[in-house]
Amino acid sequence: MKNTVLFLLAILPTVLMTSCLGNDEINSTAQYNQRMVHIKNSNGEVSLHNATYRFDIDYTDGLIDITVYDESIYAAAFSILDIPLTYSYELGYTFRTTAATPVDGNGAAISDLTITDLYGGNTLAMRYTVNSTTTIVSIPSATTYGFTDISTVGSDGTTYNYDESTVSMSYRITTDSALVDMTLTNIKFVDNMPVIQTMTFPSIEVAPSSSGTSLQLSADEIIPQISNTPYPDYKITNFSGRVDPSFNAFEYFINENMTSSFNCMNMNVQLDARMFSSSNDNSSN
Repeated sequence: MKNTVLFLLAILPTVLMTSCLGNDEINSTAQYNQRMVHIKNSNGEVSLHNATYRFDIDYTDGLIDITVYDESIYAAAFSILDIPLTYSYELGYTFRTTAATPVDGNGAAISDLTITDLYGGNTLAMRYTVNSTTTIVSIPSATTYGFTDISTVGSDGTTYNYDESTVSMSYRITTDSALVDMTLTNIKFVDNMPVIQTMTFPSIEVAPSSSGTSLQLSADEIIPQISNTPYPDYKITNFSGRVDPSFNAFEYFINENMTSSFNCMNMNVQLDARMFSSSNDNSSN
């Protein structure tokens, strides 16, 4: 059975995975930098931005400091300090705070900036509100979905299902465009099709949803690439998709998922990808 390792779990020594936070016998800290994509909803005006994060994690005391730089939010980097960090075997690490006053690089409080309702967890994706008017949904700019279901329907009505693939997304957000490269590993659309180790759908257009809570993906035509070589025989048409961080999950467990539909070789393909197995997804609770 496939096993996807939570990002925060992957960076811990094995002993920490079986220990409780706050154990006086363990003294462990870590610092990680992460590029993120911001879905910003400011009074109904929704936009996409690049952001840079630094996570300073104190596993011993169960705290995390988060430093954010997105000039569309604030002109300089700011930090949110001493956010409680909790761990459970089922959910991994999660963190949340209802209200915080960010500080600048010198540790001084930023009086004209407030952060409320921040929560995030295992994937480092998070949500929070800035100055009571702007909601930020933040997801890593490079994401991998370890559990994928592919369903195809041929022109004659023949169906085929395959669940051994993984999907990786790499976002490229600029002032002029928002694109994502989608790479499928161990891919197969029909029974008599050889398994392709890696296939990339380049430059899919990305747009935020009107609610500012998810991403919409679209492309009229895609020429997939295999080992950086275009393969027009596998031409993709009528591609549409959606990326949903699923923040309404039980205890802030984030099981980001991506769904898409497209046509390939006279077949309609439905792809449903998620970070974790459905048995861990409690978003319906």
